Amino acid sequence: MLARDLRDGGWRDQCRTAFFKADPFPHIVIDGLFETQFLREVRAEFDSGLAAARMIANQREQTVRSTDPATFGPQTLRYFDAMHRHAMVDFLQDITGISPLLVDPTLLNGGLHECRDGGRFDIHLDFNRHRHTMLDNALVALTYLNEGWQDDWGGGLELYCSKRRQVVRTVAPVMARTIIFAHGPNSFHGHTQPVNTGGRMVRRSLATYFYTRRTGAGDKIGYRSTVFAMDGNRRFAPTDIVSAGPDRSPRQRIGEAARLVTPPLLWNWMRHLVGSL
Repeated sequence: MLARDLRDGGWRDQCRTAFFKADPFPHIVIDGLFETQFLREVRAEFDSGLAAARMIANQREQTVRSTDPATFGPQTLRYFDAMHRHAMVDFLQDITGISPLLVDPTLLNGGLHECRDGGRFDIHLDFNRHRHTMLDNALVALTYLNEGWQDDWGGGLELYCSKRRQVVRTVAPVMARTIIFAHGPNSFHGHTQPVNTGGRMVRRSLATYFYTRRTGAGDKIGYRSTVFAMDGNRRFAPTDIVSAGPDRSPRQRIGEAARLVTPPLLWNWMRHLVGSL
């Protein structure tokens, strides 16, 4: 099933170096982490795995996502079991420097992702915390299942530099390719070029999120969902801010939203003038 030896120290060193040197934020692209034939078997189960799914269709995102791992086929379950096992977690902790990494067997926001012709996902920042455990979103691994994917079909994963306001790298979603990247304040990504295969294929991927517990100023911010890079001047604004508990007032939620999009120096100056939000 796994095509690489996760215990190989030399390969780990190469992966660690590639991860930290990557631009515009820490990430690594690994081709052939899993055997291609195994992933073909996972892809063959995809439709049944989406028996319980939610469709998202708005101006910024058109995707289909699984909602219940109980509908997954046996090979799909093997894939996620491998992603959650100690060997994989230990490998990821080593190459990313993020420890401890904690798994989520419920695959909230993860699981099976599908994008059909016309579908896209604007440049965005992922949710900051697990909605239920409130652990911090630390890392995501995406494995693609699209054999024979062509560049002119769109759907490439774009890694975006928020400082330079431009796409730095585009990763084609080809079969047996896995991308692993850290979640942070600048890890903006998406696939803005609409999928257009002429009905030949749908863009499919497997998503696994890993969590950790961080301390700091961010502890005051509850759960928030996706933050999109807005069109035009590429400003950033949070959408669908959700509080951590019922006792958080509208004023606090506004403060959380403002904190996410205000540079630290300016934020500290504002707090000095008007008091803590």
